[in-house]
Amino acid sequence: MFSVFVSGASLALSGFVLQRILKNPLIDPGITGVLSGSALGYVIASYLLPSFGTSFLFWKALFSFLFGLVPGFVL
Repeated sequence: MFSVFVSGASLALSGFVLQRILKNPLIDPGITGVLSGSALGYVIASYLLPSFGTSFLFWKALFSFLFGLVPGFVL
């Protein structure tokens, strides 16, 4: 239950920061391409990395995070 609270709070905070940085109250990660970038990272990690063990989950999350940062820096 605590992890659900932490993940929801971090998503709300990241959306707030994104809106304040870009000075646009209607912006969200779907418009900026962050969601698409992180989905691409997840697919690439799922395709390229072997799918065994808990380390696989870490690498999928890391690839997703890193690929989600790319559109943020380009924007």
